[in-house]
Parts: sequence; structure tokens; C-alpha cells
Amino acid sequence: MLAELLAEIERQGGYESGVGSEPVVDLELFFDGNDDLGSIGCNLIDHPGPAHFYAVLRSMRDRPDVHGVWVGISEVMSPDEWPFSDHVYVVSTASASDVATWAVTLQADEPGDDWWERDSSAAAHHDSARRAPGNHLVGLTEMLATLAMNPTIVRALRGFADGPFDMVSMCAAASSVGAFDSRSDPMLVVFDLPGGGVLQLARRTRDG
Repeated sequence: MLAELLAEIERQGGYESGVGSEPVVDLELFFDGNDDLGSIGCNLIDHPGPAHFYAVLRSMRDRPDVHGVWVGISEVMSPDEWPFSDHVYVVSTASASDVATWAVTLQADEPGDDWWERDSSAAAHHDSARRAPGNHLVGLTEMLATLAMNPTIVRALRGFADGPFDMVSMCAAASSVGAFDSRSDPMLVVFDLPGGGVLQLARRTRDG
């Protein structure tokens, strides 16, 4: 479904590096075939997986007091990577506090009450649903448990868990997202990350 998702984002005007109107897509388009932990909730310490997000949001959409649930696209990555989202939209007659309760396992921030980007063509399209009697918009944003971080960096760091824990491999992965810091020494290698963050890789011994 990645190709279909990217095609729909492009149909709505694209969103290269966050430039342009925000695309808003259906749950199926965003989640079908999506096993990329970096695509949503990417900084959660105990990430439940995209399938859990999909199940929770789908169950919310199936409620009789919910008109629809959509995923807002925050960033489009490379053509072979899933786009990144840190917010979803719920149009419902239920209160924002009720919606937050339904989504408690997603660890979202306090719900908002408007589109993330007001000039989005998709927002204009879906606003007709919000204007129906009794409906209002609830935005669930920043489904993150730690400080926000560029999803490209998060993907690289998560790769450590799936790869060999030797210093050469870890430094190679770190160098793809950060700059080597001259303060490094044989036992502690430091990389400066975009946005002011620092990644430190410590050796247990001088051999690795």
C-alpha cells in the first residue's frame, strides 16, 4: 500500500520536507502494510507497533458517535520509506476528553480542536463532516513519550536494536544522521545530531 499512499499524498499536492498543504489520508491507506515503527509514535519508549495504532483508531472510527478518523501527514520521507505522522483527526459528537480516553494507549497529548494546517485542501474537504449537527473536530497530536526527534534519526537509532552491537556498525549508522564530534576519544564516540542533540556511543572495552 505504500505506493498507493504516496500517490494519494501526491494527488493532494505532495508534502516534500513539510512544504505545501498538509495531506490527510484514510486509516487503511496509512496503516495497511505498514510495519515501520518510525512512521507514527516514533519516540515511544515501549512502541506498541503500527498495528496497535490501527486497531485503536479503527475501533474509534467504528463507534456510532464518530463520523470519521483520518491521519495527517507530517513529513514525506524517501520513496521506499513510510511517511511520518504525529497526529490524527477524529470527527465526533463525543467530547474531547472521551476521545482522549479511547486513545489512552496511544499516549497522545491533550486533544486539540482544529486542523493542524488550516489551508489544507483535505481539511476543507473534511470540514463538511465537522459542520454536521453535533459534530466537532478532535485532534490527537504528538503521540510521543519523549522529546520530539527527526524520524530519520529515530529510524537509524532503532536500527541498533536489530543489528550487531559492534562499534564499527553503530558508528556507521550514527554517521548517517549526525556529525562526528572531535571531543570523542577511544572509549566514547560522540555524534552531534540536528537540532542540538548528542549521541554518545560508549565502548565496554577497547575492542568493542
